[in-house]
Amino acid sequence: MVTNAQSAETELLAFMQARGQRLTNVTANTDLLESGLLDSLLLIDLILHVEETYGIQFGSDDVDPANFRTVTAMVNFLLKRSCYQRGWTSVLLRLVLARIIGASQ
Repeated sequence: MVTNAQSAETELLAFMQARGQRLTNVTANTDLLESGLLDSLLLIDLILHVEETYGIQFGSDDVDPANFRTVTAMVNFLLKRSCYQRGWTSVLLRLVLARIIGASQ
């Protein structure tokens, strides 16, 4: 789960920079598409990393170039998805608790 933007940015930058010499100078605002740094293999590697690290599952609509253009764009996507998933978890938890409480009365 994403805890805050700064930690996600730091972690994603470290992940990217560890992927080879050509990525060592990537910054949060480097345009990965315009620069040609984001190829199909790195994209798959990034998706798997995000799913494993942050517990966020990608749907086909999520694999949008805008979500991967920069590390900042990735962080914004992660924060949005994390809040969305937490929101639904909270709603489901409330429904389950209401049912349990209602059944016990």
